[in-house]
Amino acid sequence: FLNEDQLQVSYSRRIRRPRGWDLIPFTSYSNNRNMFMGNPDLNPQYTDSYELSYVAKIGKFMVTPNIYYSNTTDNIQRYQSINELGVLITRPINVGTEERYGGDLTFTYRPWRWWNIMGNVNLFGYRTKGEYTDSYINPTTGAEITTTTNFDGDGFSWFGRLNNSFTLPANFSAQISGFYRGGMKSAQSERKPMYGVDLSISKDLFNDNATITASVRDLFNTRGFEMESWGDDFYLESYNRWGVRSINVTFTY
Repeated sequence: FLNEDQLQVSYSRRIRRPRGWDLIPFTSYSNNRNMFMGNPDLNPQYTDSYELSYVAKIGKFMVTPNIYYSNTTDNIQRYQSINELGVLITRPINVGTEERYGGDLTFTYRPWRWWNIMGNVNLFGYRTKGEYTDSYINPTTGAEITTTTNFDGDGFSWFGRLNNSFTLPANFSAQISGFYRGGMKSAQSERKPMYGVDLSISKDLFNDNATITASVRDLFNTRGFEMESWGDDFYLESYNRWGVRSINVTFTY
């Protein structure tokens, strides 16, 4: 192609294996009304992906638009139910299929020698199909209680990342990066949007033989997300975090 532009077509088949704690059948809990239980019968999920992308360079601007479609079988999802003791049990299950289709845009831009920008935006639709049947024995009556949950649904979401790198005077450099992840809704839950920002500043010392770096992870203390979960006999609101804001200083020689 002219100007070294490229058109790329790709197909891939990917596997997502269950994590260790997803397979362990023992319960863990944050309180005695809310427990997580692994599923030793959990199978891997497989995804077939088809992608079409175009790579173009226009001056200082390089852009890669991409469209894709994927289909996942034995889709791994979280299933929640109230057991015979009135405790909310969350466990992973394989249920039905999930389709995703959409487009993303990756770009790099260097407006000046001291400033480099990299970004990515992904917009996608999703559609799930399947149902799950669960049963347990009522300890009072001895009767078997069976419930069937329908996982059919669809929606639209997006996420994006932006990274800025700066080369500054006096051997200083800085980097600020952020992301935004839109909400998603499934048959039993809805995850609210979330975002986060990281910042780091470094300086080279001793004729570039040493570097001191100060960084802040989760600058605005926002890297967490709200969840709503529901079923025929429960409703739950929760707020989840992987960690808290942290400040680090490192020295390398």
